[in-house]
Amino acid sequence: MFARVALDPCNTHPSCQQVIQGLETIFAGLRERVSF
Repeated sequence: MFARVALDPCNTHPSCQQVIQGLETIFAGLRERVSF
């Protein structure tokens, strides 16, 4: 996932991981709707 790569130094931060997981969930939902 590009978000994880972009925020890689932040991965050890628990709150940052939650944000990344939230973004990935949103992007996954958008992809299902638009079917990229």
